Amino acid sequence: EGKTLEKAFALKVYQTEVPFDNARAISAAISAFRASFTVPRYAWNTVPFDGTVTVRGKTVNVSVTADDEDAVVVDAENEAIYIYRDIVDKTVNVTGTFTLEGESKTETAAVVLPAVNKFEFDYSYSGEVWVDEYTSGEGTSHTFCSIEFNPSDRTFEYIYEDECEITGTENKVHNKNSLKGTYVLDAVNKTITVTVTKFLSSDLDSEGKWYTEQEFIDSEAAKITAIIDAAKACEEELTIDSFYDFEFAFTSMSGETRSREEFEADICDEFEVTSIADFELPENAEKKEALMSSLASDFKSKKFMFAVFVLGVQISVPEQGGTGGEVGTEPPEQSDITIDWDEASTKVGAMIAEQMESGLDEVFMKNTLCEYFIDYQDFDATEFSVRAGFNIQGKYDSSKPWYKQIGEYFYDENYVNTWIGRNREEIEFKNEWYEDLEWNDEFTQATGTKNDGSETEKTFTLTDNKDGTLSITCDGDTVVMSFSGEYLIGMGMR
Repeated sequence: EGKTLEKAFALKVYQTEVPFDNARAISAAISAFRASFTVPRYAWNTVPFDGTVTVRGKTVNVSVTADDEDAVVVDAENEAIYIYRDIVDKTVNVTGTFTLEGESKTETAAVVLPAVNKFEFDYSYSGEVWVDEYTSGEGTSHTFCSIEFNPSDRTFEYIYEDECEITGTENKVHNKNSLKGTYVLDAVNKTITVTVTKFLSSDLDSEGKWYTEQEFIDSEAAKITAIIDAAKACEEELTIDSFYDFEFAFTSMSGETRSREEFEADICDEFEVTSIADFELPENAEKKEALMSSLASDFKSKKFMFAVFVLGVQISVPEQGGTGGEVGTEPPEQSDITIDWDEASTKVGAMIAEQMESGLDEVFMKNTLCEYFIDYQDFDATEFSVRAGFNIQGKYDSSKPWYKQIGEYFYDENYVNTWIGRNREEIEFKNEWYEDLEWNDEFTQATGTKNDGSETEKTFTLTDNKDGTLSITCDGDTVVMSFSGEYLIGMGMR
């Protein structure tokens, strides 16, 4: 009684639902749009977009732009936004304007699109397959192709492998083509400058070996040197052993070698003896003499082919029935020639490099300007690792002469065709084909033989216009051809 008690109470007063006004609706629409705008897991994806976002019954109109229209494409007609990754990291500024009943808000967000550094194509097939242009049957095939870029050191590796086999037969093929190199990228102009530093050489049963250009020249030179050494040994003393060593080295160039066991078995079958040792028996003296005569003839023939077609030894063949000529009157394949093997050995490296110059230029491309294309398709991810294909195509390079371009020149109008390819071995001039072209050193003039059996020769003059066109003149008639780049690496073009 007479006391006063004071006590504080905390009261929470809950507001009734906040009015969902236009400003709140626009904010909610911005959040919803951002959530739908996802970075692609694969090379690309599609965001459904009809130009509106509806939140709690209110429809907000949205207009979208991007500062990189190659990476973010707004397709109003198909009610979609397409988001595309490239082979470089990209940051795209995407701007959206959100409007509701006269009230609007514009926001810009930076969307980071990581690079696609690896493309793979892996496809298997069962059914009718072709092992060459003449042979087909029920079988299986498998194709694997990949290209991987390393942006940290600007290197790449390209692998292409296919195999095809007709079931139940020996008919099968296996091809493998792999390259390593460096690249310089211009993502703005979609160009890539490629230099190949290594290639993989392999055969049907081999995993292969990587070679630089010089290593490949040295490898091929070693094969030639092995033949030269074996040929010298045969000339010094022709024996079964020395002949086999020569034959093995000689046929290694084509890959059609036979083992020592197969070699001996073939000889024994031909001369009807049980083993090589039987040739040393007194009663087989005539067979031994016949064998050595056969080996001598075979050696002479192979040596001739090696000298003429590999070493490039110049010979003259006499007229039929004549007695002249540096190699006598025998048919060329049976003619004997004298070769300075020591001198030939000193020239092998330079000879290989010269003979293979054009082929090496095609494989070991140096500072080759190309265009690249990402084939954004809805491919099955089990076949295409990023659901997109990738292609590199030669691009006209004004810094190089016409014959160093990676592609072909052509003119095609009203079914009249003029064409010359990258290998420069033949020309089509107004629907007529000429082959076995012989060029001057500047590649401004060529002489070719018409391939209709008439042996007609024509001379062509070529002018490089330095703008991606090439003028070709024959018998006073001139045609201007345009450059078309060659596809160097491709997957997804089907």
